[in-house]
Amino acid sequence: MSRARSIKNFNLVFHGFFFTISGLSRLNGGEETFLLVTAALANLTFMSPLSSAAMKRCGTPEALVKAVKRSPFTTLFAKDQVVTVLANMAANANCRHDIEAIDGVGFLLSMLETSLNGTNSKSELSAAERVQKKSAIALSRYFDSSNFAKKIRNHKRRKVCESLFTLH
Repeated sequence: MSRARSIKNFNLVFHGFFFTISGLSRLNGGEETFLLVTAALANLTFMSPLSSAAMKRCGTPEALVKAVKRSPFTTLFAKDQVVTVLANMAANANCRHDIEAIDGVGFLLSMLETSLNGTNSKSELSAAERVQKKSAIALSRYFDSSNFAKKIRNHKRRKVCESLFTLH
């Protein structure tokens, strides 16, 4: 079987695969399950440009953001994976509107404020830093549009963004 044929067949099942994995993120299966699902989704965003489009059609960004907002106990490691998905999807101009539509920008701004309280492990500190950095990366992908800069000026969380970006 030729390489082109095998990739074409993979693309035929791609949407169904993402629909299934995204559906798992909607379940209340616990933090470990959520972490595994988000890690799988994050890894898939690096594998193919089609992944962002498939996740867009499946409502993956909304499901992930809602899951994190719903549970104040979401681990930093799961947040890291969710922000990775959003950052990689934000690289695709066709997906940005969908992220904006679910207040994904507000979510990313809130992730910039991720901090650690009390004594935490080195791995948690690293995860918190990754969440902040990936949130900044995702937000920076929006700044190719002057409309976005205007929107961010009026956002309730704009102060946190001003420390990273110069707003004119």
